[in-house]
Amino acid sequence: MIKGNPIHDTIVIVKKDTIIKVVELVSKAPEPKTPALTQWFNDYSDVTAFFGTIATAGALIVAIIAIFKTAKDSRHQLLVGKFEEMYSLIYILLPEYLLFFQLDKILENHHNETLPADQRANFLLTYRSELEGVKAMVNIDDLFSKIARLSVLANAYLDKELKNEVLAYSKLFEMILIVSTQQQMAYKYTNFKNGFPQYENVQNFASVISKKLIVKINLGGENAEKSIFYEYFRNKFQLDLGLKKDNTR
Repeated sequence: MIKGNPIHDTIVIVKKDTIIKVVELVSKAPEPKTPALTQWFNDYSDVTAFFGTIATAGALIVAIIAIFKTAKDSRHQLLVGKFEEMYSLIYILLPEYLLFFQLDKILENHHNETLPADQRANFLLTYRSELEGVKAMVNIDDLFSKIARLSVLANAYLDKELKNEVLAYSKLFEMILIVSTQQQMAYKYTNFKNGFPQYENVQNFASVISKKLIVKINLGGENAEKSIFYEYFRNKFQLDLGLKKDNTR
């Protein structure tokens, strides 16, 4: 039987235990210490990124608000320009009304079958002479263009009530020009059975709608329905101009 060497065995056990302890110490060795600046960045990087995101979102919101404000200001300036143009057209047309109103009165006498034929013939000669004089002073084609422009602007930029008023004003000038310069009396009998309004009434009406234009300067609107417009044109408009009596009183 072979006996072990007690001293040798003891040394082996001691060496084995020492190696285990060394391994344990090595495995439990503290990690290298992180520099303070690096640690601060690691601790607060998420917070910094969060506030950075908020700042970016805030800048985006401010930019969007600025864009909408700019668009709103641009539309306001556009409307101001259109309302100023309508205001101008109303007063450009007004002085010419009296010329065509006088021509219409001469035509009325020419078509008055109760007058003697020679008188009616004289009124026709007077009408032709006066018409030539008016044409020498006024560009009739240009007036028709201005009337059409006023109607387009009213349809595009006014609300219903003021839209009808400006459209009716425009319609009045269109009709009196057609009747007095082209002798199209049917237009008068259809749209103004009681005759064209006096200049003073038209002047007062122009003053009223021009003031409303200033009040309504920030508004637009939809196109007026034709049935609503003609209802207004044939009733309240002619009532306001003294062409019809108010039967409700």
